[in-house]
Amino acid sequence: MAFLLPPRPRKAAELIQFLEGKIVSGQFPAGHRLPPLRQLQADFHLSYSTVQRGIAYLCSRGLLEKSGRDILIGRESGGRTRKTIRQIAVYLLSYRLSQRAGLYLSVLQGIQQSALEKGYSVLVDPLEPESDHVARIQESATRASGIVLLLEYDSFISEYPLLQPTVGVQMVQDFGGRISLVDVDPLNAAEQATAFFRQRGVKKMRVFATQLPSYEIRAEIFMRRWRQETGVMPELFLHGRGEMHYEVEFAPDTGHFFTSDNLLQVYCDYYAGRFPGRTLPADACVLGVDGKRLLMSDFATFPTIAVDWQEIGRAAFEECFTLIEHPGRPRRRIWMPGTLRLD
Repeated sequence: MAFLLPPRPRKAAELIQFLEGKIVSGQFPAGHRLPPLRQLQADFHLSYSTVQRGIAYLCSRGLLEKSGRDILIGRESGGRTRKTIRQIAVYLLSYRLSQRAGLYLSVLQGIQQSALEKGYSVLVDPLEPESDHVARIQESATRASGIVLLLEYDSFISEYPLLQPTVGVQMVQDFGGRISLVDVDPLNAAEQATAFFRQRGVKKMRVFATQLPSYEIRAEIFMRRWRQETGVMPELFLHGRGEMHYEVEFAPDTGHFFTSDNLLQVYCDYYAGRFPGRTLPADACVLGVDGKRLLMSDFATFPTIAVDWQEIGRAAFEECFTLIEHPGRPRRRIWMPGTLRLD
């Protein structure tokens, strides 16, 4: 479930960020007395009422609590007691919950199931594509024991201090071993795809991928594998935002490997519109990856290398839980194999 957070006082943002950092890092432990508000007012060059609003905001989130005339660090805050908070914060882009989101909902279900077994709650916080992701995570993850990122995008997190154990799903960068990663095994997919197309005796091979790191790696590993097996490098069609290669002729003697079921579905829709009464999977040798078409009722039926996305969610939670319990343990890359599904 997602929790709605109280609005963050804009004018007190610097003060709030400073106090959050001190609390989460343990420099201000639970029960620690906060400096007088007049001192904070002078240190941050704020009005007294702005300081009060910033403190009230942190109190509303449980990071601070009032004790008579004193303001103390909350008992369930701070680095020394974070293990007792028992909450995982999950971040994903908001449109993933509104556009063919079967895959992401399956991951969330897996996280929720494992969290319940361990007595954890799950805070799901959708991020707007154009928003300041770093600020949003700093704002809402402070009380969480760990973080799971369902983002596919690797750019912004390098700016975030990662005070909590963090696991990324469908991400490529581990930022110098700072986070663990869970994703579809690209080598396993490449091996299964190579066997699939070779059994069908195709003479030419084309690869379709979107310009996102996880999908580009799937394409690269398959292409290397195919060249090792056949001595021929496949033709690559790389898609930017909104860019499709509809001019491609889908000849029956050519194999077409799509690194995402979603991308293959786009071509299936186009093909059905261009040739009424015909389907791309019936007319050409195609294969997708990730099993999304098994989760979505409006997808076409085509061969796919399917992954259990609930299991990926469970693996992400278990890795995050282990990092919480054993903070010094090295971060890992966890590859989840798929299964070829023709039905």
